[in-house]
Amino acid sequence: MSEYSIDYKRIVYGGYSLGGLAAVYSLSTIDIPSIVFSLCGSFWYPDFINYCKATDFKNKKASVYLQNGKLEGDKHNNILENAPKISTDLHSVIKEKLVDVTSVFDNYGHHENLEIRYNNLCIWLSEKLKV
Repeated sequence: MSEYSIDYKRIVYGGYSLGGLAAVYSLSTIDIPSIVFSLCGSFWYPDFINYCKATDFKNKKASVYLQNGKLEGDKHNNILENAPKISTDLHSVIKEKLVDVTSVFDNYGHHENLEIRYNNLCIWLSEKLKV
């Protein structure tokens, strides 16, 4: 028993870009937190999609919010140019492995539309946390 009163159903973990990738990765390593979010996750990172496909996620009960832009990687001539397709594929993989997944795509690039993206996340979090 912990000396602190922790409501494990209200622990939230997430991030933007590489932090969003780390949040999704955490789903495969531990069965908490109960809410995970990723904004513009760097899912294009080499072999991350293959890792997710091959991994049996431990945190199957988490509520997950995934948001990416359809124009992420636009005007790049490297691995980033595939970011929208890889993100679409990753969203599908996560939805197959977990029960409560919200998948959102907007028509913006990686560093655009931030205020609306965060606002939408806050609305979703408020609903999940019932605040």
